[in-house]
Parts: sequence; C-alpha cells; structure tokens
Amino acid sequence: MDYEQARELLGVQRGASEEEIKRAWHRLMRTVHPDLHDGPEATRLAQMANQAKGVLLSEPPAAERPPDPPPRSRSRPHQRERASKKGPRSGLDEKQYLDLVFRTLWDWAERHCAGNLDGRRREGRPPVLRREFAGRNVLVPPNGAHADAIREAIAPKQRHRWFHSLRSSQALKQSVFEAARVFGRLGVLKEIPAECGRPAFFAAGGDWNVEYEHAVGTLNERRPTIIDVLLDGPRRRVAVECKFMETEFGRCSRPALKPGDFSYDRQRCDGNYRVQAGRRERCALT
Repeated sequence: MDYEQARELLGVQRGASEEEIKRAWHRLMRTVHPDLHDGPEATRLAQMANQAKGVLLSEPPAAERPPDPPPRSRSRPHQRERASKKGPRSGLDEKQYLDLVFRTLWDWAERHCAGNLDGRRREGRPPVLRREFAGRNVLVPPNGAHADAIREAIAPKQRHRWFHSLRSSQALKQSVFEAARVFGRLGVLKEIPAECGRPAFFAAGGDWNVEYEHAVGTLNERRPTIIDVLLDGPRRRVAVECKFMETEFGRCSRPALKPGDFSYDRQRCDGNYRVQAGRRERCALT
C-alpha cells in the first residue's frame, strides 16, 4: 500500500499530522474492528486500516514531501459521481459501507429482537421491527426510570414513518442524545471536534436543554422546518441534523420525488423551487 492509497483509505489530507492520522484511524476502526463486527470482511478491512496508519506515520514530515498538485479548475462528471458514492468518511465506497452496517444491524437484531422483526428478507435491507414494537428501536439502559425518560423523549405521534427500521436516524438520535441528557453527560460533546478543528458543539459545559423535532417557522413556509435536535444553552443554540446511513446531506429532497412516492402529491417540487403542490411563489430556499 502506497502513501496515496493509505491516505484515501483513512480519508485524510496530504501532510496530515500524527494526531489527525490516529483520529482518522480510530474513526475507521469503530466501523470495521473484528471485535465489534463479525465476518472475514471486517478482519480484512481492519488489517488494511492498520497498514494504512503504519504507512502514513512512517512518511517523512510534510515539509520534506512534495507539495500537493494544483487543484483542477473543474472536475469531470464521472469524478463527481465517484466522489458522491463514498461512504461517510470511512474510506469505503457506498455499497461496502451499507453492507457492513446492514450486517452489523442484522447480527444485533437476531440476537436481541428476533421475535419482533417483520419477517421479510434480509438481503439488501436493514432489520425492520413490526410496528407494534417500534418503541424497542430506542436503546435504553436497564434502569427503569432512565429507560422511561429516554423512551418518552419523542412522542409516538412525532415518529417518522420508518421509525421502526433499525436504519432510522430518528431512533438513533433519541437513543444517543437523550441518554446523554438523562445521565447528565452532555458534557462529553465538548470533546468532539468539527472538521475545521473548532468544537463541533460547544467549548464549555453548562445547563443545556435538549429538544427534539423542534419546529422553525421563521422561513415563512407553509409548514415549519424541523430541526432534529436543538441544544439550547446559556449563550448559544446548536442545531443538529442527524444522519445515520445517508452519504450526503444539505439538499432539498423534494425535487427528486417521483410519481408513486409516498409524499409526491403533497411535497413535489418542480426543481426550480417555485411550484410545490400548488405553490406559485418562490420558496424560502431561494
């Protein structure tokens, strides 16, 4: 494995520091470590991750390496297509990433909730609970009072259509953020850096309120925009958009709706952000 292959696998920039390399390695190992994921593929990917870390750490200092090539002014369509199919900063392509997550979810589901699954095929899809067991998609501790508080954080009427799928980012955020809140551990968010190096959430602890499915009406839309998690602190607010298995975010999904889709008649948009289910004026995105 050469330097460029190792850099691509760990998803780091050329000239990355030792700390950045180790952080990227830890991030990848959480998704492929054999102790957490069964199967020969996980073992192979973990070995590749270790090899990539070794290659990058054995390289000479950045000052002794040749400079990065100048950026191209315009990427080709096939390059943009290939870039869009990378998994979430794992070095895996989209299919490898989804296959790995699906295998992990199925292994867990068959051990812990086999009798609650919908009974449909396993190939190419995540485990899905029967709707009457949707509440079990929220991970809770054995402590009864804490478990009840976590389960009640999002009312059943606020649940998304596919809340009962183990792929649900809504169930994941309820499990993670509400557990941190009820155990008084929101302070652990201080340790998470953004890609720019600054704190992703906040630099100091304090009394932070947590709200889920927070409605924002200031865009003057016919229906409010929903924020997944709102952290409301003493001096600032942090809005969190939760993604679990999506490979990209930040785009409006309505122009991509097709006839026959669940919300096509109600939310379809012509792609110019002017016509949406009878809309005749520009939407707030423009």
